[in-house]
Amino acid sequence: MTAPGWFQAPNDAAGTVRWWDGYRWTHHVRAAVARPASQHPAASIGARVAARAVDLVVLWIIVAAFSMIWMPTALGDRFDTLWSLRPSDLVDASTLVPYTIFATSIAAVFEFFWLITEGATPGKQLVGLYVAELDGDREALAPVPALRRNIHRIVYLVPWLGQIVAIVLVAVSLASMARHDDQRSIMDLAAATRVRKLPAGSPRWSPWVAVVAMIVVACAALSQAIEWAA
Repeated sequence: MTAPGWFQAPNDAAGTVRWWDGYRWTHHVRAAVARPASQHPAASIGARVAARAVDLVVLWIIVAAFSMIWMPTALGDRFDTLWSLRPSDLVDASTLVPYTIFATSIAAVFEFFWLITEGATPGKQLVGLYVAELDGDREALAPVPALRRNIHRIVYLVPWLGQIVAIVLVAVSLASMARHDDQRSIMDLAAATRVRKLPAGSPRWSPWVAVVAMIVVACAALSQAIEWAA
């Protein structure tokens, strides 16, 4: 945890510093001779892949935990828990369709929530990245560009086709980041955003209190589900 102090906050206006109280950003802002946020370097492809990997792990924990409660309710008594699913069951539309919608919805809400509250998902925070709009700097991403960065997830709701589209989008995004000097993915192009690297020494742990709370709740639900299944 970074000690309290004045730092350039992600997405704040250029030439300002904000007070970090040791846990989160406060509303206290003052002028400072600082490097403008718009000059923060673009995130590398490796950093963005690492950030996405962290987000996928967190998402898997949340989806797996709540699926163990949701699956028996939504699909009847054919499945006691998520772990009783077999690969052949995923071919069955009555199983695949509701589960795809469930998992995709959680992923979309997860991404949208962190972008509009922190300007970065937990994975980006851990790696030291944040999402900024091209035409200005904000404390958090505005709802419209955050939605535009996630609008493609609608296709993910379609079983099988969604998975194929997801793989194609990953490949296209990597190619786009390799092509552009500022490492912009197709989601960045659609939302007019850039993923940038935080200045050295900037606090980046503010979302983790909430993340830990979410994981604790998910693990508690998982434990209860296992007890019920037993």
